[in-house]
This record gives sequence, structure tokens and C-alpha cells, in this order.
Amino acid sequence: MKTESSRPSRSLLSLATVALAMAAVAAHAEVTFEPLVPPQMPAGDNCIAYAINNLGQILLEAWSPITFATDGFYIYDGLKHEYKVLPSDPDAIPGQFSIYNGLNDLGVMVGSEPSSTRAIPVWASTLGYLPYTSFVYSDETKTFTNFMPTTPGAFVSEAEAINDEGVMVGINNTGSGDQGWVLRGHSFTTLDIFPPGPNVETGIPSGPTTDPTAINNLGDIVGYYSNPAESIESGSFLYDGITHKVTILNTGAPISQALGNNDEGEIVGFSTSDPTQSTGNGFLMKEGHVTTITYPGASYTSANAVNDFEQIVGFYYDSSGIAHAFLISPKIF
Repeated sequence: MKTESSRPSRSLLSLATVALAMAAVAAHAEVTFEPLVPPQMPAGDNCIAYAINNLGQILLEAWSPITFATDGFYIYDGLKHEYKVLPSDPDAIPGQFSIYNGLNDLGVMVGSEPSSTRAIPVWASTLGYLPYTSFVYSDETKTFTNFMPTTPGAFVSEAEAINDEGVMVGINNTGSGDQGWVLRGHSFTTLDIFPPGPNVETGIPSGPTTDPTAINNLGDIVGYYSNPAESIESGSFLYDGITHKVTILNTGAPISQALGNNDEGEIVGFSTSDPTQSTGNGFLMKEGHVTTITYPGASYTSANAVNDFEQIVGFYYDSSGIAHAFLISPKIF
């Protein structure tokens, strides 16, 4: 669940259906990292790459290391080598940005925005949370469409990804942990690794969390989950769009977040042994093997998305704590 200052923020089935993944950790590979720096971005800002499609278009966010506020979202055109500023929805709370999370090959993007019409509980307002509604943005028509998948009591909705068929995944939150969802046309389905339960933290509502982060054109969904009641910090999952089977992914680290997948069955994300999650590495899971992705000299690297040509985007933190977006060239592993 987003707060006004949190960065980065990327938040049906019982465990009896969960199988262990056959993943073995491979040796670290030498890779080439191409920096992604929008010229419109304020100097000294953090920059994170969230998504890449098969046209080489990359979705980026710039945000201030001082205020933690978003300074802008951008699309990088890999064919034209140009950066374009993305608009914010006029319906969002004045002074707040629309938060872009995903895009497909048709120029359609999804995300969430602070809502000026949705109510929010007093406790959430006191803690600095904002009500969010999901949106779809068409780069062709330059129009926003807001929506809130039905979850009783939810005051946060975040669309995370969309495939070329228009199927979306995201999360809703009622104050008791993120609940995943899948939206196919007008058909809304919840996706829970752990069924929603009672709050387990005194004072700050919290509960089991399921965060689907990406969906490919086969309907396969990846994401991550947690369960405070069972002391599970964060684990990765794959939901098979054909068999509807959930697989818990073994990335070789006790804490992980699957953040992107492609039609070739490749999965990227972040993994760590650090309980604070302040250090860690990116990973690529391919044909049952895991390759570690680490920017040279960085203690924190995250691989956020991968397209069908194995182009990978993500970010790392430098020694000063500033985030830098990168693109990894295809077919390098």
C-alpha cells in the first residue's frame, strides 16, 4: 500500500496447491548495463525503470531523494532513442502525479493515482496514506480511464501490469494487506496466496499480502507475497494462466520479489538474505536456473522487467543512495 513518501513501491489459492520450483542458482554473469537518464529529469534525482515492451519502449520514474516526491514519468523509445514526458490525469488530487506501473505493446499503460473522490479511513489518513484508484492510459488517444475493481472496503487500488489482450493485474487494499486481482474485461477475480485474515499488528493494520506484478500474453502472472502471522517477509510466485496452478519460486535467497516475466517463460526480480531488504541483487530465472544480476560495485540491484528479446530493465543504488535506471542488452546470459 502506497504512502505519500514511499519509494520504491511495487505491492484464491490455498497453499495446498503450491508446488516448489525447480530452480538452481547459476554463477554470476558479466553483463553490459546501459544507463537510462531522461534529459527532462531534474539533476540529482533518483530514476527507476519499471517496464519494457517488445518495441523497446521503457517506462521510467524520476523522484526526489530529498522529498521522496515524484518529479515525473517518462517513456524511452529504444528505436528513436528519445524520451517523452508522460502526463498526469487531471482528475488526480491536485499536485499529485499519476503513478505509471506497466505498459503493453499497444501503447496502453496502467497505474494508480491519488483519488479526490474516494473516501479513506481516519487511521489511514492519520498515518499519511492517500486513497488511490487504478487507471488505464492510452498513448494513442491521450486519455485516462479510472476504475476500482470491487473489493468491499478497499480505499487503495493499484493496476500493476497489462498484457496485449488487455488483461490487467493489480492490488486492492482495505488496510489488512494487499489483495491481488485479475481483471479480464468486466470479469474481476481475486488472487490470494494467503487468504485475507485479521490484522496482526497493533496500531497499524496489516495482514497477508499478495502482489501480482506482471502478466504475459499467455496469462501467466508473477508477483510476491508475505504473511506476518507466519513471519514470511517476502516470497515469489508464478501463477499459470492455463492450469491455474501456483508455484512458489526458489530464487536461492530467503527473501525475493518476482517483478517481471515474458512470453518465453523468463522471470526477473529482486532477492536478498538481508531482513531489512536494504541490500540485494536482481535475478533472471530461465529454464529452471537463476542468474544473479548485480551492477558493479552496487549493494542493491533490482531487475524489474524483461521483454521477449531478453532485454532487462531495472535500477541500482549507488554509494550515495541515489537510484539509477539501466537497460541490459539482449541475449547476454
